[in-house]
Amino acid sequence: MQKHTILGAALAAALTGGTAQAVVFDLYNDVNPAMYTGTGEELADALITPGTGIYYVPGSAAFVGNFDGSPGWSDGIFFDGEIPPDGFDGEIPPDGFDGEFPPGPSDYGSAAFYYGLSLDPDGILGLPDGVLLTSGYADPPTTNTDPGFTGLASGLGDAGLDDLIAAAGFPDVTMDSTVLSFDFVVDPGVNAVSLNFMFGSDEYPEYADSFPDIGAIFVDGVNYAGFADGSLLNVRSGTIAAGNFLDNTDGTYPIEYDGISMPLTAVGLLDPSKEVHNIKIAVSDTNDQVLDSALFVANMQGLFVPGADPDNPILPPDDDDPSDGFDFIIDVGDTGVGIDPTQPIFIDPVVSVGYIYESAGPAFATILLPHLPEGDDLYNVYGWNGSSFDFLGVASAGATFDLLAYNPGGYNKIKVDGIEPQNLLDPSDNTAFVTGLTFVGGGSGFGLKMTPITQNYNPVPTPAMPALLLLGLGGLWWARRRA
Repeated sequence: MQKHTILGAALAAALTGGTAQAVVFDLYNDVNPAMYTGTGEELADALITPGTGIYYVPGSAAFVGNFDGSPGWSDGIFFDGEIPPDGFDGEIPPDGFDGEFPPGPSDYGSAAFYYGLSLDPDGILGLPDGVLLTSGYADPPTTNTDPGFTGLASGLGDAGLDDLIAAAGFPDVTMDSTVLSFDFVVDPGVNAVSLNFMFGSDEYPEYADSFPDIGAIFVDGVNYAGFADGSLLNVRSGTIAAGNFLDNTDGTYPIEYDGISMPLTAVGLLDPSKEVHNIKIAVSDTNDQVLDSALFVANMQGLFVPGADPDNPILPPDDDDPSDGFDFIIDVGDTGVGIDPTQPIFIDPVVSVGYIYESAGPAFATILLPHLPEGDDLYNVYGWNGSSFDFLGVASAGATFDLLAYNPGGYNKIKVDGIEPQNLLDPSDNTAFVTGLTFVGGGSGFGLKMTPITQNYNPVPTPAMPALLLLGLGGLWWARRRA
């Protein structure tokens, strides 16, 4: 079997030089002892990092999963994780599998608190203490010895996960979900939350595409959990081929799951229209209820993200010289911010009648241009073909212009013009023109340049500059716009 890995040489060497710390799991259930509520409030409290400007709303938590061991699913099937001797084709026999759910009253629970998650000696493959949500049994072994580790969670699907799958064009359906959701409020100035997470699955690699289990983290209704390339957090041949999973089929890492992601960070932008916000963390089997997948989540913090909204755009450095273009340093979130076409990063170059955007990192995918007080709120958009700009179309202010419709790979260099000079945009004013951009992929610390296209403009004709000349300029603008 071909193994897909994103291990660097330094990490690979580290793995041979010591022993990783074993993670400890504390199951979330109401038996032996009956110390938890089942609402998920204790899980929410364990996730939030104090002192970061984010506060749980008491009584808002909801938990869906296996909490008390009761078979809350319609068919009551139990499966101990052993593959039948004649193999497993993904179909559940009518009378269920032989075997019982792991015995004992303390062995129930599809969620757990975890401590000491470190899968390599140097702690690169690890997370702060947090919460484990699974599509089955949340006390996985700290060795990978079971070819089909399985428990049962809620036995229910999740509509939000189903919507993500459908939007991606796949026919799969969730069937055994564990979901934690709760409300929170934030301090003034906080416009986003971040969470560290890892995703693991025993569907990897042989059941990819057939049973592509999925995980997600929704903030104010928008999913921000994904792999570093922006793809959905699920087990598909495409996400495997892209190197999003570490191969653990040979037991390299001290955890049960056959495939596991590198540590990732979700940055969720808060809806500025809301005073009370919501987070929902979910993981589920798809198309069956066997072979577990897991979402480790920790360190939920409130933070301020420049560029998350038009009122707080990313600005050029104070010492930037606009004569050679405005320079920005951009970090596109590794799980969606700036990659998701519905969530642009806002920057504010200063232009008079147009500007040129250049990305030294991932290509631009969409552009969102602002309303201006003067003119028709229409802009010409051009894409660079390697030697010159091609006219792509006319963009309306406030509407996302899809660059991928003209080039599926996006553009690293685009031009916008058609800004009416009577708006008197000052090239030295770095708050005059706020633009939203999304990208075709992630990246960190790459350069982005915007070069103003300026034009001398005098709205009052002088005797040496008659009105006829202004009409001529206007005619040229109209012909360009119609083109």
